[in-house]
Amino acid sequence: MNQDYNFSSKVKIFSLSLVVIGLMGIAYGFYSAPSTVEEAKEIVANMSHGSDHGGGSDHGGESDHGGSDYGGSDQEDLIMEENLIMEENLITEEDLIIKKLH
Repeated sequence: MNQDYNFSSKVKIFSLSLVVIGLMGIAYGFYSAPSTVEEAKEIVANMSHGSDHGGGSDHGGESDHGGSDYGGSDQEDLIMEENLIMEENLITEEDLIIKKLH
């Protein structure tokens, strides 16, 4: 019961073209990646400060991020703090919501 499985030439060409497109995508990803840490920090800073999520900012030109190079909004800081609380105390999200309500 030895059978030969043959693929048509169209399937072979299609699969090879997908491989080539994937390799081109990987090459472009490496080419477009920042080459230095400073470039990466600049991109992250532009992403976090470049978009206004519809909310007004009442910082008055001052930064309350403690002088760190990381730029994040107060809401992002709060979410990170809540995640740390949940990880450290092993409490569930429902417990955290109940704690907020009280």
